[in-house]
Amino acid sequence: MADWCGKTLASYKKNRRRWSETKLTLYADFNLVHGGVIINKIYDPIYSPSGKKEVHTKYRQCWGNNGNSIDSNKDCWEKLKKILTNELSDATGRNYVS
Repeated sequence: MADWCGKTLASYKKNRRRWSETKLTLYADFNLVHGGVIINKIYDPIYSPSGKKEVHTKYRQCWGNNGNSIDSNKDCWEKLKKILTNELSDATGRNYVS
């Protein structure tokens, strides 16, 4: 579970209850048990912790017009938001592209 959510084992063990109640509820139906978590049903198998990180890894795919490396943050964001898995507001997305 720690590998899936991108945390160290120590960090995951220390914050398992709080993290599960705030983040894991978005991805799965689960029960907390002594020593772990029992996953009953998975809603989304891919954990995406940070929209910022996703924007920074994918924005180059959308930057530019007609083969030129000239674009604006707004235009790049409009193209990029169609391929992101995280939902971000337009203002936040443009700031991340910047």
